[in-house]
Amino acid sequence: MTARPGHPRLFVVGGERPSAVRFRVSRLGAARGPGLTNLPLAVAHARSIAMAGHRAFVAGSDGTTVEIGLDGTAFVLIAHGSGTWPEQCRRLLAQHGG
Repeated sequence: MTARPGHPRLFVVGGERPSAVRFRVSRLGAARGPGLTNLPLAVAHARSIAMAGHRAFVAGSDGTTVEIGLDGTAFVLIAHGSGTWPEQCRRLLAQHGG
């Protein structure tokens, strides 16, 4: 869904344009979550999974994935693939960390 002219967009990070890549979140050992979403919502969902003590995976429609976990009080992110969005995940976790 796109914003109407003159209306602000939700979840735009640092003035960046929203990505054309869509994301799906899953928990280690569970089926992939329903639906595709934008990156900030996917990271928020993965963050909540990690805070519950599980490993979360965010899969982008570009074939890149990241694994997010919580090691004590710090989030650990491991990227797989060549997409540019894992760095955005790091910034979102740093801004809205534990």
